[in-house]
Amino acid sequence: GNEWAFELCENSPIIFSDKDLPTGGASHNDALHIVIETRGTRVSHVLIDGGASLNICPQQTACELGIRQADYTPSTIFIHGYDGTGQPCLGCICLDLNISETYHRVLFHVVDIEPSFNLLLGRPWIHATNAVPSTLHQCVKWTHNGNSITIYAEDRKSRLVPNDS
Repeated sequence: GNEWAFELCENSPIIFSDKDLPTGGASHNDALHIVIETRGTRVSHVLIDGGASLNICPQQTACELGIRQADYTPSTIFIHGYDGTGQPCLGCICLDLNISETYHRVLFHVVDIEPSFNLLLGRPWIHATNAVPSTLHQCVKWTHNGNSITIYAEDRKSRLVPNDS
């Protein structure tokens, strides 16, 4: 089948093949959502978005994780949406993410929005991790300590159920 290879390190190519495609093959238009753990909480509906220049945490998610606005680091950034409108960032938070037993300290900009995601991992996380996301294959891959890591999109059905944990 078709294979796409991205040489990030001399000895650790990242390859996507037809075996990585979701059950329905390429006949989908799904965004890439994964599940992570942070602050002892399983967080579903984490959007991987290579079009985003920031990692975003909706204020609602920060609150549900027990983070108060007083805990935010001040920020003067103004965040613009795809429609050209913008709003001020409420502040920044650092979260330690556990993604398939790999650990990531990630800076998020907190925004007061009605989200379609619980967290958004944008280019800062993608580049820092040397990750290669594929919306077509519904997975994100990177290497960690010489091992290839593949995180598949969360089950579509789980996206419709509120996170109870």
